[in-house]
Amino acid sequence: MLRHIGVCVLALALLAGPAKAADADLPPPDPADAIYTITLEADIPNTARCLGDLSTPLCALETFIACKEIPDMRRNPICGQVGYQLPPPPTGEIREYLDSRPVDPTIYRIAIYYRVHASLWPSPAMVKEIQHRFSHRPTPPWILPGDGIVLVQHGMCVVPAENACKLRVKGYTIYALYKAGGVWRVRGRDVVPGIPALREALMLPNSRM
Repeated sequence: MLRHIGVCVLALALLAGPAKAADADLPPPDPADAIYTITLEADIPNTARCLGDLSTPLCALETFIACKEIPDMRRNPICGQVGYQLPPPPTGEIREYLDSRPVDPTIYRIAIYYRVHASLWPSPAMVKEIQHRFSHRPTPPWILPGDGIVLVQHGMCVVPAENACKLRVKGYTIYALYKAGGVWRVRGRDVVPGIPALREALMLPNSRM
């Protein structure tokens, strides 16, 4: 029994960071049946709550998602401000393949569906553990001490213009956000690592990753 209590205390110490006045800035979980739509399509209701406003983590998150998933948004200056970077242009065989294809006249409609599943301020120890799980990658850490975490359940619709989009969410992505220069930015995003204390706090089942 004492051993069980000790394990629980250790898990809480790993997860809980110092108290912050900005705790309320992270968005609370959305109701299970709440799904929000981010789109530029004229005939699809856009229910984004504050797209284009970087004054809160939720607004920055919506803006980042739009910049990443909607091509017409990507060259908007606000995308660079929120932390989105255009991927490098394709080279080599991929570039040759794209150049050889005829121009596709089909116009697609794009809509992103999402809901906030959970959010938290991880402790420095938890951030270190997350970084360790991804240390095999050559890229810089996508989360740093002091960042807030928002877990998003999401879905996407990309269909020809004559088809209807289906409203649904299924996958999960974890985002790290921070405030700099008076605005919120997304530092990075990834799959949810299989850290039991983190997944429990985010209300997710454990994973072997």
